Amino acid sequence: MSALRIAITVDALALDAAAAADVSGVLEAVTAVETTLAELGHVTYRVPVGDVVRPTLALLIGSPPDLVFNLCETVHGRGEGEARLIAARELAGIPVTGASAELAVLARRKDVLGALLAERDLPVPLTVIASDAQPPADWDCFPCIVKPAAADGSIGIAQDSVARDANELVRALAGLRAHAPLLVQELLTGRELNIGFVAGQVLPIAEIEYTGVPAGMWPIVDYAAKWEPDSVSDRMTVPRCPAALEPALAASALELGRAAWEAAGGCGYGRVDLRADLTGRRRAPGRGWD
Repeated sequence: MSALRIAITVDALALDAAAAADVSGVLEAVTAVETTLAELGHVTYRVPVGDVVRPTLALLIGSPPDLVFNLCETVHGRGEGEARLIAARELAGIPVTGASAELAVLARRKDVLGALLAERDLPVPLTVIASDAQPPADWDCFPCIVKPAAADGSIGIAQDSVARDANELVRALAGLRAHAPLLVQELLTGRELNIGFVAGQVLPIAEIEYTGVPAGMWPIVDYAAKWEPDSVSDRMTVPRCPAALEPALAASALELGRAAWEAAGGCGYGRVDLRADLTGRRRAPGRGWD
């Protein structure tokens, strides 16, 4: 294969030393991709995407690369910009890695994706949209968790996002008001699996192992677990890949994960997250649900 000229797009804000961890964290992937592609003989260059994307598009369209390796998960720190940037490149006819704009939009809206999976008879947690800081009418499923309906990276999610009763639910909703719209969702605390897909191929199943969870803490992957190294949340959420699964459980998880991926119109690459309840029933919350 001849050398390709590959542009790696990344949120310009991620290059700022003062950027939040959930924005700057992508730089590790950027460096790894650059190193790997160089070893394969390809030429790469970074294209930072700022809050005004017109100059970025002019650069890509005026001197188009052979391929865009998209690591721009946010635009100026805002998640909704990802799908818009993908769509612009698709309209310009520039090959780009990863999900399509349509899939990126769907995956970002947990409420819409959850409804789609449920309509396909795939098991999902009991979930409702909360329009204000009051508990949804007739909600009586506790413990439950409050999370942003349109964010990923566990943004806004903390231990106090979990509510054991109506009073705690009111506090959790109020604490996350800045991230509205919000979901109130049945809390699942069984095994948690991750299944990656690349061009239709299934990667080895991974698992988040909850080890040494301190008394009074919930087994969830909150913001601290992802973005605060050596925090209590980080230490108690240990990734294992491949997961140590019985053959029957692995087969069941793969079947459920593929069904969710196909229901969402999976393409490019992405991930399906599965979480069981304490009885072992397996759920398919979909890409980015946590």
